[in-house]
Amino acid sequence: MNRPTGVTVLAILLFIGTAFCALIAVACFVGGAFIGSFIGAAAKQSGAGAAGAGIGAAIGAVVGVVFIFIGALNAVCGFGLWGLKEWGRMLTIILTGIGLVFAVLGLFVSMLHFNLITMFLTLVRMGIAVLVIWYLMQPHVKAAFAPPQAYAAR
Repeated sequence: MNRPTGVTVLAILLFIGTAFCALIAVACFVGGAFIGSFIGAAAKQSGAGAAGAGIGAAIGAVVGVVFIFIGALNAVCGFGLWGLKEWGRMLTIILTGIGLVFAVLGLFVSMLHFNLITMFLTLVRMGIAVLVIWYLMQPHVKAAFAPPQAYAAR
């Protein structure tokens, strides 16, 4: 069966998200090292020692690894959708559902601080997540991910 256009669009968006995650990870690694060198230079000038010099680099490395992990998940979902694999559809639904739960939690946090822009963007994020899950649950999309039926010889 042919790949539905919406599945192709979702897969391409996941690949673009993978590229952005990789760029952000590199920026975190480089930026963390850069901040670590500033902290180290400031510690040397003040005579406080270089104990805090690795903090910036460590934080940058941890955040960079998190973005690499998120990018890898995006890539796996993208390849699963592109290849019309049922596991790719299910993984995308599950991870989008997890993102929806975090968006709801983020909405509560933005309500506590009453930030209208954050609330609006969170609602948009939630709407997109609901649309993605709804689309991937449609019968014609499910049928595209179904394995081809083998015909019995008579």
